[in-house]
Amino acid sequence: MAILERAQSEKNKLENHPLLILYHLRLLDQSNKNDDFYRVLLQTWEKYLNQNQTNVVFWILFTDFRYSNFAKFSITYMRESLNGTLNQIQLKITSSSNTKEIAIFKDLQLYLIKKLCYFEKMAGFYERATSIFQSLVELNIFQSESVQKTYDKVARLAKFQEYYEQYELPKTGELLVHTGWPDCEKKLGEVQKEFKTDFIGIFEEKVIAEKTNPAQNFDRFVEQIRYYIPEDLEKTDVNGLMEWMSGENTTMNYWRPANTEFDKERIAESADSIVLFEDIQNYLYTVHQESFKMEVIDTLFELLDLPPIFSGVFQRTSYTSTNYLYSTKLQRDLEKAFNDTLDINNETFQICGIETHELFLKYPHSSYIAAAIEKSPLFVSRLEYARRMLYHLNNLVPDCNNILSYILYIESLYSQISGAFSLEEIKKSEKRIEDLLKKYQKNYYLYIMYTEHVLLKRKWEILTFI
Repeated sequence: MAILERAQSEKNKLENHPLLILYHLRLLDQSNKNDDFYRVLLQTWEKYLNQNQTNVVFWILFTDFRYSNFAKFSITYMRESLNGTLNQIQLKITSSSNTKEIAIFKDLQLYLIKKLCYFEKMAGFYERATSIFQSLVELNIFQSESVQKTYDKVARLAKFQEYYEQYELPKTGELLVHTGWPDCEKKLGEVQKEFKTDFIGIFEEKVIAEKTNPAQNFDRFVEQIRYYIPEDLEKTDVNGLMEWMSGENTTMNYWRPANTEFDKERIAESADSIVLFEDIQNYLYTVHQESFKMEVIDTLFELLDLPPIFSGVFQRTSYTSTNYLYSTKLQRDLEKAFNDTLDINNETFQICGIETHELFLKYPHSSYIAAAIEKSPLFVSRLEYARRMLYHLNNLVPDCNNILSYILYIESLYSQISGAFSLEEIKKSEKRIEDLLKKYQKNYYLYIMYTEHVLLKRKWEILTFI
């Protein structure tokens, strides 16, 4: 420690060297853990941050330090500390005239909000995490006509608040045809009509109703917990326990904020399932750069445990504090699988010189999606929400291959995952694929992907038959 302090002296001109500062902080962090020392360490961090205001690495490691102090960690503490950091950054954005510096701070804002949302999700506040990025998507991508030409951010946020606080209105992605904020402003009557027939909650209810009755799995359940069941416990009591556990599992996997019109029972059981505007308002802001908009929608998909639309699916960053379908193990499995050429009846297939599987490489294999659905039946509703959101994005950006290929991928899952979707839903999906291909007849990329889907489906059918 003495050597570091000497190296950081003004005489040696290394006082503000980032590596020495970080090493110094690391040694301090490891040397003591009591409350008084924590305050000293926090003051030291803040001193160095003031000296390195535009160093993103410092800000990221500072938030990691705040979260890693488990003696003080709680979801409330996390929100308060992060809000304090965001306020500091906002003050720097407001006071700066350097465009490069402002861009750095805005990227940092988004990074910190992502990190907050992953912690919210891990702590059981999934609806809150989803709501933050749903709202960022509405504010930056699906704006209402009344604010599209308004550059006053305060006025824009006030308009969005008016819409958001009508908690009975759907968000973009929760309906098939209509969007949230824009259509609720222009076509409220049509939105309310569709809400009664095609709200995402209706889809969820069908999923829950079609789940296997827990009582049918009695023997398997008893086998799993036989060491914990008293010998004199009645079978009817175990069945009751199973039904309760099934209900708890469903409740724990709710991912979308509750709608006050549709989810009255859910709100009565858990007040946290409804996300108030005051819960999210500190995290809402608008940015005009297209790259920011793409990152916002990608993060929403990642929160749903789905691959992002625009960025590399296997790119892992320091804010991914949760396990994804495309985990490191899955990446290795997929790379191994996709390095092998698809073989059906000893024939190798190439489409326009492209080996099959190459276009589907970005997305998790259907078997992993099936496993996710087995673990959490409501994962199906996340897929359905993503599909609806993709069609809304497609209406805004009609010729984007990233969006079109993702739509085709999700539609293809309907026929690949046995038992997850009803025959009616599979037929609707096949019709949507047909319509998509007709609409984009000149998009060879889409046709190649569809051919690949047919070949994969054929291979699966052959393997199933064998």
